[in-house]
Amino acid sequence: MFISIPPQRYALPALFHAFLVPSYLLAAYFLLRNAPSSPNLQSIPVSSPPLSLTVYLALSPLSTPDFPALLRPLTTEPIIYIQQLVIVCPESFFPELDSPLSQFINQSHPRLQTSLVLKPVKLADDVRSEILISAAQAATDWVLILDDKLIDDISSPALLALWDDIVFASPSLDIYDFLPPPPYLNSTLPRTPFQFWEDIYTREPPLLLRTSVLRTERLPHSHLDNPSLSGPEVVNESIVFLFPSFQSLQSASKMVCQFLSKGYSPQVFIYDRKRLLASTSWRSLDHDLCSHGRFIVHENANVEGFVTDRRPALLSWLDHFATNAKILFSVMEDKSALEGLLSMHTLLNSTRIYIPENQYFYTDWIGSFSIEELQHWHTPRFTFTITTFNRPESFRRLLDSLSSGLYFGDSNLDIRITIEKEANFETQHLAQTFEWIHGSMQIHQRIVHGGLLPAIVESWYPADNNSYGLLLEDDVELSPLFYAWIKMTILKYRYSLETSHYTKLFGVSLYQQKTLELPPKGRQPFNARTLFSSQPSLNIPTNTPYLSPIPCSWGAIYFPEHWREFYTYLSSRLDKPKGTDHEDPVVPNVRSNRWTHSWKRFFIELVYLRGYVMLYPNFADFVSLSTNHLEVGSHVHARSAMSPEKRDSFFLPLMQLPTVEEMGVSTGLLDLPELELPNWTDLPTLNLTGSLTTLDSLAYTGQKRAEEMGLL
Repeated sequence: MFISIPPQRYALPALFHAFLVPSYLLAAYFLLRNAPSSPNLQSIPVSSPPLSLTVYLALSPLSTPDFPALLRPLTTEPIIYIQQLVIVCPESFFPELDSPLSQFINQSHPRLQTSLVLKPVKLADDVRSEILISAAQAATDWVLILDDKLIDDISSPALLALWDDIVFASPSLDIYDFLPPPPYLNSTLPRTPFQFWEDIYTREPPLLLRTSVLRTERLPHSHLDNPSLSGPEVVNESIVFLFPSFQSLQSASKMVCQFLSKGYSPQVFIYDRKRLLASTSWRSLDHDLCSHGRFIVHENANVEGFVTDRRPALLSWLDHFATNAKILFSVMEDKSALEGLLSMHTLLNSTRIYIPENQYFYTDWIGSFSIEELQHWHTPRFTFTITTFNRPESFRRLLDSLSSGLYFGDSNLDIRITIEKEANFETQHLAQTFEWIHGSMQIHQRIVHGGLLPAIVESWYPADNNSYGLLLEDDVELSPLFYAWIKMTILKYRYSLETSHYTKLFGVSLYQQKTLELPPKGRQPFNARTLFSSQPSLNIPTNTPYLSPIPCSWGAIYFPEHWREFYTYLSSRLDKPKGTDHEDPVVPNVRSNRWTHSWKRFFIELVYLRGYVMLYPNFADFVSLSTNHLEVGSHVHARSAMSPEKRDSFFLPLMQLPTVEEMGVSTGLLDLPELELPNWTDLPTLNLTGSLTTLDSLAYTGQKRAEEMGLL
């Protein structure tokens, strides 16, 4: 039998009395044992909101689904509110459970209030460890772990002898370590009472446990080292999504499903814009958005649903499903109304991300973030610097690509345009009439011709370590998704829990290398995917991004610490009197030593000495987030610019937006190993001439060269 519900005495009130009250009594004994003689326990009528818990149910292919029995506890008036029911089963059993259960809920219980999650695991043996790890991260204070026997073996005396309407005045009942058992135990306690002191990992369901008992930091080392507890990390933290329509949820479904696959618990509420403050009820909404796993969606109900205490339904829903949520997503168009409503709720302290409603279709990449990374969504600030001279058509093309970019609600994006002294009227007019709504804009007109080196270097200086500069020349064009790539990489490699390991990373390129410029014999074609596939023994995924010490000048983000260091280094190099410069080049055997007027020459020197690297994209067919049109300018002569072969070696196809007709197609940004940016230690590293190396080797070579030249 899939689930067996005993006679009437085993109804849900008895179930929770059977577990919660004895556990409270036992914990109270611990408190009273060392407490003063005056009583600290009072009998108080239950008038406060019901306690909530998360129920974990383990099912196997040997179980026979009995959906009415399964959902009976969730559709009975509860004494203890079940916030979430998580059903864990092997992947092989998932198809037999998913669709029939969804159909049954839709037909028989369309207003089910409990969040129901189906979580498949690869092997049947993984079910127990999956539940234990997931329960340790539950959002509720208590968890109830059941198997398909449910409460069949709890004796009648244990059920009949329990007290009603008792709560404890103590605000918390903590677990005491190494307490001996009491001298005697009440025979009405469920199961074998001495099991309360057993290792919870050796006990069988049903188990009612305080979540703090299962927290990872409290686990014995033997369990942390136990291979049976390894496998995919189960996070089980909730992320709130507030949408004005089911269509908005459909647009965001790839992102939401990505979060679900990573172990997070999406909590979705669809509100009625016209009745945001008036509606006081909600109901569940059936859907089939994710191919692996399921989450419950609630919507405003105009009929009788889960009626709350005269407050707006959204606030009551947040109390039930989002009290511990750290991240909230909604649409930019309703930000003002929602912020006013959230000001009355504790969720005000969460990170709230408002994205234009029509841009959620392109948010699959956001689902690759961790909670910690998302909490820094608003932390980085960006300055887009544009250097232009007398190429108005090129300048116009760059400005158009900036206007066509998706910025996902961010408004901390400033633009600084540097115009050379001799710029023509059309170039100046384009700069002065350009409209930018995502931040501030400044125009800097030089009064003395300075050339490209000072124009680039002086175009940006970081205000602090959360300031980032995007360096653009006017012959660059951007993909509509260029900012998504910037945001994805910055949050991953600058604001994750492992940020301290990434100090060698000085920036992120939007441009994909198709040509190596630095080999002494001249430019050479380059394909990172071909290079990685030619080294099968290294097991490098062909679609992985990679690290290279070459600074990109055709669309790249530079980090504040390294740019300040470059200022200091460049000032020192340029201040040397003529004739006292190094006889030998700082970087041996590279073509950049001939670039006497290029800022890149000096930046290459710095990164070579320090062992710094830049992150480069590596998408199929050289699809890139920026491209260079190789037009006549300071470093490009007319003859070379006219050569089709030369242009083809630098021009790249830009990553385009999927069309509405391609609903369900990803943006392409997650064409990555495991559908997310690799960890730092998994990124392959190249040297200045495009050969595979290691970060340690780059650092050693640079330090040795600095010692030889007395540059330490």
